Amino acid sequence: MKAYFEWMPIREPEPWPSQRTYRTFRFGKLLDLIMLDTRLIGRSRQAEWGDVEGMRHPDRTLLGDRQERWLYGELAAAKAAGARWPVLGQQVMMGPMLDADGNPQNPDQWDGYEASRNRLFEFLESERIGNLVVLTGDVHQSWGMDVPRNPLAGYDPDTGAGSYGVDFVTTAVSSPSSKLRRLGNEEAIAAEVAEELAANPHKKFGEAFHRGYCVLDLNPDRIQNDWFFVPTVEEKTDQQRWAAGIRVASGTQHGVRADGPA
Repeated sequence: MKAYFEWMPIREPEPWPSQRTYRTFRFGKLLDLIMLDTRLIGRSRQAEWGDVEGMRHPDRTLLGDRQERWLYGELAAAKAAGARWPVLGQQVMMGPMLDADGNPQNPDQWDGYEASRNRLFEFLESERIGNLVVLTGDVHQSWGMDVPRNPLAGYDPDTGAGSYGVDFVTTAVSSPSSKLRRLGNEEAIAAEVAEELAANPHKKFGEAFHRGYCVLDLNPDRIQNDWFFVPTVEEKTDQQRWAAGIRVASGTQHGVRADGPA
């Protein structure tokens, strides 16, 4: 945390040495940007890989009680203030990532803290809060997805019925994905991503080889997230390309592929 506050362009918490980094930025009635800490404060110890029962244990928490109550208060305040888009800026993928058997894979993500995610869904339902947008990094891969409770039951991938929002995952600026380190080439990575897309119908876009950045474009009627990739990180270049875009109409909680960048 000391290194984080010394090196990252972030306002230091008061009074120091508080480790609280979660906070909210309001942009008129267009959006509330609610920044979370899903890495340190209040987080239960990560389950072991493959421990599906552990990942689904009801006592596990990703945010901790204090931050979780704060998040619900911020979401309620955004609705009361008339903010069109409540946007969560946070670290780990919220949308489910299931294997071919329908089980969660990664205990480091919200999948590893299913009880926390279900409580959030229940709050969104009870307070009738829609238009949730989740911004994620961490995995050094690109993903765009709806966020249902279970993508294999009670969710319609064509209409988005059963989705609580959308999750946009941006790739790294330079660091390789675990897939690149494990598989070594673009073709093998593309094949594995295709398998994961087939097993996860809520996912509308996936790519795990290229590096780059995202641009999120918002207005009261819709949002669009665009992924831009660079051809290489091994040499300086001014080249880039638009890889994909996902657009979400207000009130739908459902992403559809865009024909071009916003």
